[in-house]
Amino acid sequence: MDPGENSDSDSDMGVDETSDTPMEINNTQDSSVERTRRGAVQCKRVTKMREGELLNVQYNEDGQRIGEGGKDLASYSSLLVESRISIVDYENWHAVGDEVRDLLWDTIKAKFNLM
Repeated sequence: MDPGENSDSDSDMGVDETSDTPMEINNTQDSSVERTRRGAVQCKRVTKMREGELLNVQYNEDGQRIGEGGKDLASYSSLLVESRISIVDYENWHAVGDEVRDLLWDTIKAKFNLM
């Protein structure tokens, strides 16, 4: 059987053996279409609560927060960290001082019933 007769040859499978350059993939998008971007988390439901009003957080049997209160807690925690802690100042969460952590924890406890 001649190599040209092999039905499983690379040329039959659409592989270009003559090119020495890597295959180029065009991932560019039409520049006239402006992509919409997600905005920052605002947590309006939590931030507009009256002083002393608390959202209840429920937990499943594994101790994971569930329900609307759990979602709000996660979003609000992210909002607090993003707005009050500069990522440039800390290499990781363990480097954040106790004073900053206590401030964040007190702020969360003022909005959520965690038990």
